[in-house]
Amino acid sequence: MPALNRDSMPHIAAFEENLFHCASCNYCVDAVWDEWGIDHVCPTLLHHSPAHGYSGKGYIAMARAWFEGAVLDPMMLAERAFTCTTCGNCEEVCPIGMHPMHIAVSLRAELADRGHAPEHALRLRDATMAAEGDHRAWAEGLDSDANAIFGMIAGCAGSDAGADEARAAFRLLRAGGVPVRALADAPSCGSALAGLGFVREAAERRATLNRHLADAGIARVAVVGGECLAHLATGEAAAERSTESVLETIAAAVAENRLRLTPRAANPPPAQVGYLDPCHMTKKAHGLADRRLGAVARDLLGRLGVTVVEPAAAPRFQVCCGAAGGMPEAQPEAAQRMARARLDEFAGRGAPVVVTAGPLCAGHLQRSAEAGGPVVRGLYGFLLDHFDAMPGSAQG
Repeated sequence: MPALNRDSMPHIAAFEENLFHCASCNYCVDAVWDEWGIDHVCPTLLHHSPAHGYSGKGYIAMARAWFEGAVLDPMMLAERAFTCTTCGNCEEVCPIGMHPMHIAVSLRAELADRGHAPEHALRLRDATMAAEGDHRAWAEGLDSDANAIFGMIAGCAGSDAGADEARAAFRLLRAGGVPVRALADAPSCGSALAGLGFVREAAERRATLNRHLADAGIARVAVVGGECLAHLATGEAAAERSTESVLETIAAAVAENRLRLTPRAANPPPAQVGYLDPCHMTKKAHGLADRRLGAVARDLLGRLGVTVVEPAAAPRFQVCCGAAGGMPEAQPEAAQRMARARLDEFAGRGAPVVVTAGPLCAGHLQRSAEAGGPVVRGLYGFLLDHFDAMPGSAQG
């Protein structure tokens, strides 16, 4: 047996057992199983290339070969490892519990450590590190509780079109009487860096954020974006403080009648919408599946009289829209095809509007949408546009 590169490849070594136990069953390649609601798995294989090197099985095979000492072209490795949305659907369908998505990210980390990260990933890293002070405008003019120990983080949503979603989410919280502080000056959590394989930088960002929250006296925090939520609420980070999704907080306020959402007479909600599950908020690979956030969103919309239209695939197996993992920057045309395929699914089921609780997904779908197709809305902006938000009778 060849000598293994345990010391020189620590990121891959963390998944050593996986490397030697893949059954090559091809579930992560081309699974279609009507009884389980599985209609293909990998967006990269569907919309970029059918080559197995882009599949979960392919990432495991490449990592194993490199780990065993094979001489592999780093440019080839990088092109494949960074052409992944990191959605985690491959791990959702794996019958023996392998972690191909995490192995793809470990390949990115090993490549980044050796100076082989592709140009688009380096640009994203540099832009993320430079944008530390750009997340503040979203909170201007909001009724923030300066003394609250409960804070809301916009995350990367606060630096682009997602800022409107962050503001809408905060207004819904305040309308429900939640004593919350808008953490406009919070540094980024590092989730985007972690997904790209820049492990050291990601850890530094999260540590900086945690120091900031501790200094501000924040014991509980709500997060808008799914990527930030998965990064802050799972693993060793989960012990640092109570971290929840804004979706959970708003849905609880409605269920407990602390927040009343009444349809606007001048702009009533559509009778039915499609709901897109953000992968980072719902796939088990990201550690949040037990929170059942997809069910929380559907229940919330149902309470408000809005019917949720589902595509053919079961929600937990739905194919990614292509927003995450650096895919829009790595393969913009493929990422656009991924988004349009999802929108076409909803259109085929009669949904005039597609709603999602993930600002990253919403922005990507909006940029990719074609004229005449479904309108794409972030969940919180959708609620504020179509419902009057008022304190409920349970307040006080």
